[in-house]
Amino acid sequence: MKIKESMVKGVATVPSNAWVHKAVKLMNKNKIGCLLVVDYSQTTGILTKRDILTGVVEKRKDPQKTKISKIMTKDVIVGNPIWNSLSRETYV
Repeated sequence: MKIKESMVKGVATVPSNAWVHKAVKLMNKNKIGCLLVVDYSQTTGILTKRDILTGVVEKRKDPQKTKISKIMTKDVIVGNPIWNSLSRETYV
């Protein structure tokens, strides 16, 4: 099976230099739990609810003064839609 057969289209994105507050508003508006972080047309990370909980809420940081780049998950694997789907172990 090709990756494109299980892809979600129209993924919400945010730049790494945006404030966490902006990301939370976008996630709530779209009823989603994560955003791809994209800078200059390149995926540079992913921002998840867990990133926000551990990087902002738990540490009592201000989401209006915390940049996404400070809390996002940076180690992401980006696949090509024409690649065959493989198990995670193939990439590790």
